[in-house]
Amino acid sequence: PYLSTDSPKGIFYPIKLYPNPVKDIFKVEYSSPNTGDVKINIYDIKGKLVATEKATKSSTEFTYSYTASSLNAGVYAFEIQMENQKDTSIMIRE
Repeated sequence: PYLSTDSPKGIFYPIKLYPNPVKDIFKVEYSSPNTGDVKINIYDIKGKLVATEKATKSSTEFTYSYTASSLNAGVYAFEIQMENQKDTSIMIRE
């Protein structure tokens, strides 16, 4: 349910998320050629959207900090969406 098949040529860009497992605040590093509006979605293990954020990616390198204190302990999917490109990483909240 998290991976999109409509991205161009199925190109995926890695998301570096640390520290993982997450205690409170985590950082995300994401590198892709796209710039512009970013939508960040966090899904729980059942695929339910539990958090969404908007950001702007002004260069190929994108760094983002997120406070996970509102999330319960468990496994989450962290998704970055730009236009028709979606990339996902697994995140564990302690």
